[in-house]
This record gives sequence, structure tokens and C-alpha cells, in this order.
Amino acid sequence: MLEASKKWIVLLAAGFWILSCEGASADQVRLKNGDQLSGRLISMEKGVLQLETSYAGTIQIDAKEIVCLTAEEKVTVLLQDDQVLIGKLTCPENETVEVEGEQVTTTQPMAITSLKAINPSPKIKSRGDITLGASRSTGNTDTLESNAAARFETRADRQRFTIAGKYNYGETDGVEDKRNALGTMKYDYFMTEKIYLYANTLLENDRFQDLKLRSTLGTGVGYQIFDTEKMALFVEAGPSYINKDFYEAEDESGAAGRWAVGFDWDILPNRVKFFHRHEGYIYDADGGAYYIRSEQGFRLPLLDRFFANFEVDYTYDSAPAPDRERSDTTYIFGLGYEFAL
Repeated sequence: MLEASKKWIVLLAAGFWILSCEGASADQVRLKNGDQLSGRLISMEKGVLQLETSYAGTIQIDAKEIVCLTAEEKVTVLLQDDQVLIGKLTCPENETVEVEGEQVTTTQPMAITSLKAINPSPKIKSRGDITLGASRSTGNTDTLESNAAARFETRADRQRFTIAGKYNYGETDGVEDKRNALGTMKYDYFMTEKIYLYANTLLENDRFQDLKLRSTLGTGVGYQIFDTEKMALFVEAGPSYINKDFYEAEDESGAAGRWAVGFDWDILPNRVKFFHRHEGYIYDADGGAYYIRSEQGFRLPLLDRFFANFEVDYTYDSAPAPDRERSDTTYIFGLGYEFAL
């Protein structure tokens, strides 16, 4: 009987020891009213902290009511200035927090209000559009023109990827006199809410400009001035490499400087939208040359996600192939469809 009692005492002591260890290793949240909660810190976003508990499941806590917060396991912390830290959380005193871990030295105590999010969920937004246009005239001159364009953009909290392409075709009296295509890709990494690094490439073909392939590859810095539903504006600049492969003329290649501007504005929300995209390169060819391309126009919403597109595309190459024009202008009237994922 005595031996059995000893066994039960040992088992109970072990159980209490295990429970005390579990409690000690749990994340802790202390509130302004003095309540102290323990569990596993899941996340904190938009002023709400989620704590997983063994007694009440996952509970939500107003971050404004928290005076002390600890996390025994490493968490990802996003500060109000968009700096990202990874480590454990300690509470040196009320309404302050420290981050400690392998990737950061222990920070100085900071106000809990300086935390923007903990373990933020990746927010991915994707959108794009497709436009088609065509025109036909008969009489003294029989002309046919058609064009197609597509654009896709996906954005996470700190990353953005954009891909776009265009194709134009035209003929007069049954003879082809226009055929060109263009494609671009760009990746942006946001260091802060507005400043980002980018890498981009451009590929372009135009048989009637003797251009087999114009290709660029570059990197640089961008600044997102506005990024709202009503207005978006960015500027970019950086070094690049440009290569011009001609059908007949002598090929050219070399270092270049790149600049770009993008602007979207809902002049009348859900009625009229203006857009402008501008990209330029300056490079050394025959003592200095530059290439500019831009697209601008208006979009008028029609039914559901369909819209009417009125656009003018302009390109200027100060050093074209021999006997070729420096500038090209394309007028586009078409129907488009936009989507969001």
C-alpha cells in the first residue's frame, strides 16, 4: 500500500512538473486590467492579437489593451517603419517589448505600440487586363489594322511582379506595312512602404524598323509616390544594358541609364480613368543616343469589367537603323477586360 502511494506521489509530482514546464514555456499576454493570459501567440494584425489557448481555443485580444507580451518561440515582427525583425519577445517592463534572436541582437526596449504586426500573413493581390482593337477602311485605300495587349501584376506586402506584352499589325492594299511586338517583365522588392529595388527586362521586335530584337536588362531604385484605388504614381531610375540586333544594319550594344514613370488616375471614379507609362534609355551610340517609349490614354468602364480603350503609343529612337524613321505613333481604339484575383 505504501509502495503504491509512493508511486502515485511520484506520478503526481511528475505531472505537476510537466504542467509547470508547459506553463513556463507558454507565451504570455498581460492586459491593462491585470488579467494574464497564456498560450501560443499566432499573430497580430490590424490591432488584433490572436492567442491560441488550451482552455478557450483561439481568442482575439485588442492590442491597445496589452501592457506586456512575451513569445518563447521566434516570431516575425513588423515595425511601424516597416522594418522586419525575427526573434523571441520579452517584456522588460510594462508597455515595452524587446526582440532577441539569431538574426538580430537584442533590441533596445521599444513601445508595444511600435509593433505593426506579428507573423503577418502574406497578402497577395493580383490584377490584369486584356485589350483588343481593330480597324478597317476601304475606298481609295484599303487598310487593315489590329492590335492586342495584355498586362498582369501581382503584389505581396513587399514584392511586386509585372509582366506586359503588345502586338500590332497593319496592311495597306493587301501589303503588310506594320508588324511589331513588345514584352516587358519587372520585379520590385519594397524595402519600405514607398522605396523599392527593381530588376527589369524589355524585349522588342519591329521588322519595319529593321529591328530583329531590342533587349534590355537592368536594375535600380523606385519610389512609389501614391498607391491607392484612385491614384497610383511611381518613378524609377537605374543602370541598364541595351542590345540592338538588326536584320541588316550593324548590331549595337552597351551600358545605358534607364528612367521610368507610371501614373494611373481615376478622374471620375468608375467613369473615366487616365493612364500614362513612360520609359527611357540613354546610351552611348555615335556620341550619345536615347530611346523613349510611352503609352497613354483613357479607359471608360462599360458593362461589368469591360471597358473602352482609347490609347496613343509613341516611340522615339534617336539612333535608328539607316533609312528608318526615328519616331512611331500608334493610335489604338479597342475593347478591354480587366480582372482581379
